[in-house]
Amino acid sequence: MHKPIRRKPGLTGVQWGGRICRQLYTVSASFLTYSKADPCENYSPLPFSYDRYVTNNISGSEVSVLHDRHLERAWYRVGHALDMATTAPSHLQCGTTFPVWMNGSIPDISDGEASRRACILGNIFGNFCVHHLEIRVKNCGTYRVYYLPPTPSNDEAYCFGSNKAEIDIDNTTSSQTNTTRVPTTDSPTTSRPGSGNMTSVPTSDPCYKYSPLPNAYDRYYYNVINGSSGSVLHDRHLPEGWYRAGVSLDMPNIAPSHLYCGTYFPVWMDGNIPNISEGIVERKVCFLGNQAGNFCVHHLQIQVKNCGDYRVYYLYPTPSNDEAYCFGMDKTELDDDETTDSPSTTRVSTTVSRPGSGNVTSVPTSDPCYKYSPLPNAYDRYYYNVINGSSGSVLHDRHLPEGWYRAGVSLDMPNIAPSHLYCGTYFPVWMDGNIPNISEGIVERKVCFLGNQAGNFCVHHLQIQVKNCGDYRVYDLYPTPSNDEAYCFGKDCICVFKMI
Repeated sequence: MHKPIRRKPGLTGVQWGGRICRQLYTVSASFLTYSKADPCENYSPLPFSYDRYVTNNISGSEVSVLHDRHLERAWYRVGHALDMATTAPSHLQCGTTFPVWMNGSIPDISDGEASRRACILGNIFGNFCVHHLEIRVKNCGTYRVYYLPPTPSNDEAYCFGSNKAEIDIDNTTSSQTNTTRVPTTDSPTTSRPGSGNMTSVPTSDPCYKYSPLPNAYDRYYYNVINGSSGSVLHDRHLPEGWYRAGVSLDMPNIAPSHLYCGTYFPVWMDGNIPNISEGIVERKVCFLGNQAGNFCVHHLQIQVKNCGDYRVYYLYPTPSNDEAYCFGMDKTELDDDETTDSPSTTRVSTTVSRPGSGNVTSVPTSDPCYKYSPLPNAYDRYYYNVINGSSGSVLHDRHLPEGWYRAGVSLDMPNIAPSHLYCGTYFPVWMDGNIPNISEGIVERKVCFLGNQAGNFCVHHLQIQVKNCGDYRVYDLYPTPSNDEAYCFGKDCICVFKMI
C-alpha cells in the first residue's frame, strides 16, 4: 500500500472546524474497492425510492423520518429512472430532516463512472453544504446508477426526484417495464414485499450464503420495553437479503404483544417452520397493530429455508422506525443459543461469545487483515470532533453489524479516555490497552464506554479483538448497547483522502 503523499511545506493547509489540517493526496485505498462488474448491470434498488422527492415535505415532528444512516455502501438504481436533485432542497424536504443533494451535473454516457460531491443540507438558512460525501455516478442511457455511502446520522437521506407527478410517471414506467432489480449471480431475484409473487428462487444456496441478523439476541419474545425508551429496535433500514438469527433462533409463530421483542410493534410469522425437504418456501409475516386483538394490521411475504440445524430468512426492511422482526422466545433460549457452537458462516470469525464475556472461544477462520469491512463514517469519529449535545446528527453504533473493521486507511482507536460529547457522539468508546505488535497476531482488548459523570471513564465495557496488519489495524467490533455511543478512531484532524 502506498503511503499518503503530504502537501509540500509552505502551502496553505485546509481550514476545518477551527483547525488547520494538511490535506492528503493520492492514496491507494484498495480496501474501498468497487465491483469489477458493470454497475449498470449489477446494482440494487434504492430503498423507498418514491418517498425521496424534493416536494415531499415533513413537519419535523414525525417519529418515522427517512434516513440513510444504515444504507449499505453499494451501487443503486432509483426507481425506474429517477435522478438525484442537483439544486439544494430546503430543510424538511425529501421526506427527511436534512436532505442530501448532488452538487454537480448528471454525467454523460461517455464519461463512464464519474465522481461527484453530495452535499448535506445544514440547519441554518443558506447553509446548503454543511458537510459532504464523495459519491460515484454512471449514466446507463435510460437510467443512472449511484454508488452511495451511508449518511453520518439518523436525520439525513439522499434526495431523488422533483415532485409527486414525476414519481407517479416513473412508477408507472417501472411497472410496465418490470425493472425493479437486476439479478446477479450472488443475489436473489424476488418480487417486492407483500406481492405474494416470487418470480424466482435464489441463484445460490442461502444456507451457505447469508448475513447474521443484527442484534439477534435483543429480539426475543419476552424482551419487553417500557415504551419511553430511546433505544428501540427497528428494521426500517435493514438491507434486503438472507439472514440467520444467532446460531439457530427462529421467528415465533404466535403473535407477541405491543412493546414485546424489544420494539414497539413486533413482526411475527403467521405459519410454521418448513421441513428440510420443502426447500425455500414463502411465509406471511404480520405486523402487530396498536389496538387489542389487531395481530396483523399489515403483512409482508418473506422466504424461509430450513437448513437442518438452523433456518435462514429472506427479510425486507420494515415500513417504519417502530417495527422489528422478532426471534427467539425467552432469555433462557438465547443463553442456550449463544453457547452453542456455530457452524461455518459467512462471517469472518466463528466466535460466538457475547461482548464483555472476556472468553473468545475461537479465532477467525481466515486472516482478517485481508477480510474486513470499512468502518462506516470513519472520518467523523476523531477524538476532537466535539458536538454540542443538542445536535440531531450524532454518531452511534447501535446497529453496527458484528465483524472485523478497518477504520479509514490506518486510523486507530485512542487509548486515552475522551470527554463527554467527543468523537462525534455523546458517550465515546475508547480502548483501555495498547495497539498490539504484528508478532502478537489477534489479541483481546477491553474497550470502555464513557459515563455521564466526571471521572467515570469506564461505566461499562466490551471485549473486542484487534490485529496489527503492519500499515493498519483491524478491529472485531460489536454493536453498542444504545443510540448515544460510538467507537472513537483517530486523534486529531481527519484529513481528506482521494483515490487513484
